[in-house]
Amino acid sequence: MRNVLILFSMLSLSLSAQTVVVKGEVRNVEDHLPIPGVHVSLDSAKRNVGVSNNRGQFAFKAKIRKGQSVYLLHTSFETLDFEITKRHMASIQNDTLDLGSIEMSFGNRIFGPVEVSSEKIPETVFGSEKFSVEDFELIDNDRILMLVYEKTLKRASELILTDASQKIITSYFIPGQAKELVHDFRNQVYLKTEDKIFHVRVNQNDMIQLTELDMKAFREQLEPIEDSLYEDVYFSDFSEIYPKFSYFEYDREDTLYTEIRTIMDQVMMDMYRAEFKYVDVRTKIWAHNLQNETGIDKEDIVGASIFTQSIYYDPLYAPMYLKNDTIYVFDFYRDFMYKFVSDQGVLDSVGVYFHHQPKKRGWENHMTQDLINDEIYGVFNRFGFTYIKPINLNTGATDGVFKLYYRYVEKIIVSDNYVYYTYRPFESTQKKFIYREKIPNEVLIKKTTMDYLVEE
Repeated sequence: MRNVLILFSMLSLSLSAQTVVVKGEVRNVEDHLPIPGVHVSLDSAKRNVGVSNNRGQFAFKAKIRKGQSVYLLHTSFETLDFEITKRHMASIQNDTLDLGSIEMSFGNRIFGPVEVSSEKIPETVFGSEKFSVEDFELIDNDRILMLVYEKTLKRASELILTDASQKIITSYFIPGQAKELVHDFRNQVYLKTEDKIFHVRVNQNDMIQLTELDMKAFREQLEPIEDSLYEDVYFSDFSEIYPKFSYFEYDREDTLYTEIRTIMDQVMMDMYRAEFKYVDVRTKIWAHNLQNETGIDKEDIVGASIFTQSIYYDPLYAPMYLKNDTIYVFDFYRDFMYKFVSDQGVLDSVGVYFHHQPKKRGWENHMTQDLINDEIYGVFNRFGFTYIKPINLNTGATDGVFKLYYRYVEKIIVSDNYVYYTYRPFESTQKKFIYREKIPNEVLIKKTTMDYLVEE
């Protein structure tokens, strides 16, 4: 009887609350790949105690007890919760509870654990009773270059330069039908018209100067460049009519080319090349003849000229960003974000899943980078509302979300933690204005102490 009482006392002690290190790993139930960025909470979904690292592993120290609830939360997966059981408590060894491998399924958590909506009416950066703003580029903290029109863009348009007080400094009438403003990796601004391209320069006297460029040279020599760092230039051979392209690094000092990453949508490529089988005989003969003349595969010729015009084709979207000294390539077709450093190659990769279930999440192939601090954001759209979601470059996941005030905004630029955009109220006589909203501090990425606990 005495031995039974001793055994019962020891068992009761083992099942009471204990301070231990809890560890485990989280994997995708579909492909069994590790899931980074999973938030682990105790007792309630709001009490966060840890986050999984790039290998899906988490570890935290806490007081646990039988019957306590554990929650696993991720922006791209169904929330998983379970209770600490007697078996869990009995398996504790060396003050460590190993939960083993835990699997999560894709689910309906549309947005992350923090959603912040703008409570203040957005600040009007520029508004006019005369002009609508079709496009704009930020020149510096005080000046904005805008493409504006009075009635329609097709009829007549101008470039105007304004200061922080919305005062128009200068204007320039545009020859031809303007389309859009774009900028290159050096933040040089260009104006595209229907058939021409102009370099737009604001001189020391705040005067706008346009220089026409050769369209072919611009597309072949300047447009492919993504960014530069010291003597290295990063570019791609992307084409809208081919479902495969690569990113490269070019060392101007040593004149060496290095391939960073090749992007390909395998499913799209299979359909692209299979189109040749279904075209008529005349088209096949044309493709054969063109193959003999150019050396381009006949299947690629038919795919580029016919399949790309179908509803089944979408150009690839796999953006590359430079932050500090690291290149980040988002390969949404393999569900990975690759990290590349010059002279070291691809250092690491983490899974990315925020693009899955695009209709539910509002993913529309849109990312952007802050022009000042280089933070990277995903841009989502749900029921007309735009959601700005910071990307955690350690985990590949989204951390929080900021909902813009207005619906159906256009031309989004992020600069110094402000979101700039154009907007015109629906069925209103108001012209299209430029607004901006401050991204709240609680949405901006801040590395938690739990990230360091599980990192190598």
